[in-house]
Amino acid sequence: MKNKPISEGYKVMALRSKGYCYTFEMVSRVVTTSVPKVPNLSATGCIVAYLCSKLPKKQFNVFMDNYFSSIPLFEHLRSAGIGACGTAQSNSAKYPKQMRFRNDKTKKHDWNTIKSMSVGNVLVIFWMDNGPVQLLSPIHDVVGSEWLIERERKRPRITSTNGASMRKQFGDSVRKTFAIPRCVDDYNHFMNGVDVTDQYRAYYKTQLIAYRTWMPIFFWLLDTTIINTFIYYQFACARIEKTALCHRAFRQNLAWQLISKSPKTSEDPVQRMHLSIFRQQRIQCAVCIKRDCRGLYRLQIVLVVTPELLRRVSHAI
Repeated sequence: MKNKPISEGYKVMALRSKGYCYTFEMVSRVVTTSVPKVPNLSATGCIVAYLCSKLPKKQFNVFMDNYFSSIPLFEHLRSAGIGACGTAQSNSAKYPKQMRFRNDKTKKHDWNTIKSMSVGNVLVIFWMDNGPVQLLSPIHDVVGSEWLIERERKRPRITSTNGASMRKQFGDSVRKTFAIPRCVDDYNHFMNGVDVTDQYRAYYKTQLIAYRTWMPIFFWLLDTTIINTFIYYQFACARIEKTALCHRAFRQNLAWQLISKSPKTSEDPVQRMHLSIFRQQRIQCAVCIKRDCRGLYRLQIVLVVTPELLRRVSHAI
């Protein structure tokens, strides 16, 4: 994928909430039969609709970035009783030309300029903040005070796209409270499920260098399982009002518990019958003299069982 820190690897699309992974789908150039084709939706949109359908008889809202969001996808999700909200690209399907202000350098917009337009049951929103913000949402509106919420903002940098216009609103203050669209606030608060997971994975990951193609997938599944367990553990501790362990302590306890639960063999451990002694000259082992000990020649090691055998070998030299 372009503009990504990792140039190559496996692409996984996941449905997450606060870092917890509900379901996921491995993405490939090869068309898979597990993802049903939906009319008027792209391959990416079909995967999003398929992941959302994994949670039946549930009413929820999905937040996504502009890589996934499109008007046809949001219309399809809305018809299935699922709300959606996300940033949008002006060249996405059915995006109205009247709302393509992002790349129009001839028009200047003041800070907090809000424009909207309905396409079917999806609202296309343009809001000028530090820079232009484009959103799609069938569950929000921008008309009325109930669709605004006050949030404390930090004064933008001078290098921001619309920094000069917004810095006038701050004056000499570094922080100030402003009323912003609720759709933007909801997006900022709920659009971090995958980011939380990536943060947990970056702290303590199990990925190792491997040449087998399936090993990275296994390590990803292992990381996802551990993170899901940790998030569920925090949720369970909060319900019973118990102090939860930190992420590091949880992983350490989990590792030791898995080690202690390892299966034990009924057979006695094999006793080591040889002792390794390094010598300047190569010599055969007194015990393995009747065996093939070519490897011992290269290592220049004498293997003995008892000191008596060692004296016998030394006397023979």
